[in-house]
Amino acid sequence: MLKTTGGRGFILMILAILFAMGLTAFTIEELAPVTEIRIADCEERVAALEEKLSSASADESKSIETKIEEYTGRISMLKNRAVLYMVSMGMILLFLILALVYQQKTRAKFSAVVVALSILLAIGMSFRAVVAISLSDVLFLGLAMAAMIAVYFVMRNVKDVKDGVFIALAVCIALLILVNLIFGSTVNGARLWIRIGSFSFQPGELLKVFLIAMCAFSYGKKWRVTLTFVMGAISFAALFLLRDLGSAAIIFALVLGMTVLLLDNEKLFVILLLITVMVFFAAVTFVPYAHERVENVGKAMEENGQQAQMLKACIFGGLGGLGIENSSHIINIYAIENDMVIAGIYSVFGVGMLLSVMLSYCILVLIPRKNYAIFPWCYFVTTQVSVVLCAHVLLNFLGSLDVLPFTGIVAPFLSKGGTSLLTFGILMGMVFASLNPSVKFKEVEKK
Repeated sequence: MLKTTGGRGFILMILAILFAMGLTAFTIEELAPVTEIRIADCEERVAALEEKLSSASADESKSIETKIEEYTGRISMLKNRAVLYMVSMGMILLFLILALVYQQKTRAKFSAVVVALSILLAIGMSFRAVVAISLSDVLFLGLAMAAMIAVYFVMRNVKDVKDGVFIALAVCIALLILVNLIFGSTVNGARLWIRIGSFSFQPGELLKVFLIAMCAFSYGKKWRVTLTFVMGAISFAALFLLRDLGSAAIIFALVLGMTVLLLDNEKLFVILLLITVMVFFAAVTFVPYAHERVENVGKAMEENGQQAQMLKACIFGGLGGLGIENSSHIINIYAIENDMVIAGIYSVFGVGMLLSVMLSYCILVLIPRKNYAIFPWCYFVTTQVSVVLCAHVLLNFLGSLDVLPFTGIVAPFLSKGGTSLLTFGILMGMVFASLNPSVKFKEVEKK
């Protein structure tokens, strides 16, 4: 029998379990009638297209067949989404229960972070069930959780890494960049994706993991610090060359964070900040795709594109949101499930859910940095992950509302995207390890 230690952590986790269960029950109940209507609508469209196909020309036939395939796939998703959603929420509840048992037995001080992470995952999967959920979403959720747990148990026993391992991290960064440059497929103007049959992933997403690991284990060794900055600069340049403005901005934010953490030099930080401003204005002026992104800020309503549709959905939904029953108004907005997910959650579920999302992000950003770090790498990891989280949330939410340039950056733990979810799962495993390293305070004091 588990002998509970009680406390605020125990209460928080119980509340998170109740929240996830309540959200699941509410979403399933609301989805059922909407699903039937959407299936009937898709079947009518398929029947009409099939009738049209019989008398279509050769050129028209290809386009019609593509639409039939799209609607057939949507019907399949709609028929299976209740099961997929319940499986995914069951995985999140299992993770919460296991974390609760572990936290009570070991008194690990990460209950607030576990709760915040679980709430984000639960809200993200619930929204994905409303829009479009697939088997790959569930598989990557499980993979991300498994990676998080594995990284936690490995990293919490690490004090430092050998020089060979550190160099291997730099080699991994170089290989990821080369793979993207040579084999990358272009999607929406950016050459970021590697496709193997029907499977696709973004190698560049893992750059954040390796750069943060390099920064964490650079402390006190000049050659490591130098190599970390070199790899950071190369990563930034490569992403900019690949036309991924959002990821390049996040990498640059990481480099600025490295300056503060590793060099402890305020003057150098100010110089780098000034260089950043100069590079930004130079890019906006002379690089066509960057100039176009910045120039279009504030013009969403004029162009009536995806951001305009998103803004209208938020306005029509008001503080209470459109509700699941009216979600048909937003499901066809381009990239609603990834690049515009935070605004999408607000438009469907209202301001209460938006506040839950933002509060959870604040916990992930602020709470880990308050905890005592036994080793320098613990503090460095939590700080750099906080930088990445802040950059992703700001670019995703404000970009979708036409306040910042739209860069296609996903929202951590909310957006659809297997590679990004796996990446942030690994990063959170590193954060949990930094909050509860296996070396105890007494052992450090004796040394």
